[in-house]
Amino acid sequence: MQRGYKKKGRPGRATLSRLGQPEVFGLLEGRSQGSLAAIGHMEQLKPIIYEFSAHACGEGGSPEPFYMAIRAPEDVSEMLAACQVICPMVRAKPLTIHGVDGDQAIELSRHFVEFWLSLGGVRLVDAEGRTVQLPPTPKADG
Repeated sequence: MQRGYKKKGRPGRATLSRLGQPEVFGLLEGRSQGSLAAIGHMEQLKPIIYEFSAHACGEGGSPEPFYMAIRAPEDVSEMLAACQVICPMVRAKPLTIHGVDGDQAIELSRHFVEFWLSLGGVRLVDAEGRTVQLPPTPKADG
């Protein structure tokens, strides 16, 4: 950690800010993340092809917001594809899931979150408190 900086934020999510100065998110050396991506310093993100929001209830706990999204898969090699899963309840940063093709990577992403929820005894509910399931995933080609 550089001198003059301190960690801030929620557990599991550290952001850096100068001591005594307001935090500025998305800026690095005066450039926004968008301009860094435009000049090739960051990879371009694939579009979100699957998105789901609900509430998650643990055993005896109050409902908490639940969000999950899957970005379009990309080919990693001739025999491997990967996509990113965004689910803050599971992991603060996006998680990359691999499959033999885009369809399998998407399906495995959904199954990973489903499995994680079942291990934790978490059930998804709608605004009225009725149990809901994750919807089916789309095919990689649309």
